[in-house]
Amino acid sequence: MANRFGWRVVSLFCLAVFVVALKVFPYRTIQRYMPRGGLTVAPRWRQVQIFSHVDWASRKVPGATCLPQALTGYLFLALLKLDCRIRIGVAKSAKGGFRAHATLMSGDAIILGDSPDRDEFVTLTELRPGQ
Repeated sequence: MANRFGWRVVSLFCLAVFVVALKVFPYRTIQRYMPRGGLTVAPRWRQVQIFSHVDWASRKVPGATCLPQALTGYLFLALLKLDCRIRIGVAKSAKGGFRAHATLMSGDAIILGDSPDRDEFVTLTELRPGQ
């Protein structure tokens, strides 16, 4: 129980920091200070763990959109030296504009940012902060 509580507190803190940091600094500045991930795909249990804690924290932190969530999950995976990347995609909105979405990936698995309309998004880039 204490371990789960600890992960949640760290998730809450990191997510809040990324929400504020993205309002103050450009993404490129944040990217420079992120650690590198590894080559090993995160095991399924770790993917579920990260999703669970970041998802929980996102319901507590105002403004916790997909990019701060993806950065938080990325940080956890990178510190564990596991494969991670952030996929940025766009789709046309109903009003004729564009919607952007960030997804955290490890291998072929979507850890954070999966949505029923994911097929509508066209991948623009895959980011590996810290690299």
